[in-house]
Amino acid sequence: MLAFDLETTGTEPTRDLVTCAAVYDRAAGIERVFFFARLDECGELVPVLDDAGAFMRYLDDADRICAFNGARFDLPFLRHQLGASREQLATWRGKLHDVYEGCRLALCVSFSLKELLELNGLPGKTGSGMDAIELARRGEWDRLGEYCLNDTRVTHAVSSLDRILVPRTRGVCMDSLGNFTAS
Repeated sequence: MLAFDLETTGTEPTRDLVTCAAVYDRAAGIERVFFFARLDECGELVPVLDDAGAFMRYLDDADRICAFNGARFDLPFLRHQLGASREQLATWRGKLHDVYEGCRLALCVSFSLKELLELNGLPGKTGSGMDAIELARRGEWDRLGEYCLNDTRVTHAVSSLDRILVPRTRGVCMDSLGNFTAS
């Protein structure tokens, strides 16, 4: 299963930029960061999409993919900012394991990745989305890349669990196929 994550300058796919993306699959030895923005001579962030195709090929080639809030956040950005086709989006949705989206739809609960990791006893996040925005605005690409890659690693770790404890429920677990049971 290939995990992916995006960092952006905001939450609006038609207006904000994708600054960074990462892919991670421990079993396949995949760990890569892509940058999709740079600071121009005036200090403004501008898009750089040279590696968009390479990033999207990782998603195309994976048997399964996982993301945290990928269905509602990452995939729309891939469509609007990186030019993913409708066919690609449909294929990716079909093989997407998104704990957040599954719990939101089936249980009407929402929670942060931080809460999910803590409840399941996994290493935590190293920052926040707001931190990532600031790192991009300051051109701290190495730190931004490491933050994005860490989120991708921890998303892979939690998505790979046989039983995922769901925050804000009383002992509900999700299995790796998206089924829910009581613990």
